[in-house]
Amino acid sequence: MLTIQELVQDNEEKIPLVWIAGKHAAARALATSGAYGAEMVGHLNLIHPKRIQVFGTEELAYYRRFDTRRRQHHLRDLITDGVPAIILADGTDAP
Repeated sequence: MLTIQELVQDNEEKIPLVWIAGKHAAARALATSGAYGAEMVGHLNLIHPKRIQVFGTEELAYYRRFDTRRRQHHLRDLITDGVPAIILADGTDAP
């Protein structure tokens, strides 16, 4: 099984990923058995929380429309449901 750390290292030449939090979870395994790359990634997808969650500009704009309590609820749901990683894309800052 592929770990988050291996995913980062395997793609560092193509995608400049930088850890901003959660480095302690670098050894977390991704369930990759027979899955295509697109099946392992979701764009702020609360329906499929076990996928890597990607926050781009549109997802962050959507997320920021929620009040603080609802934002915290969504992040807590992602984390407790086993999201393997959250990626901030398009040069966005962590909310």
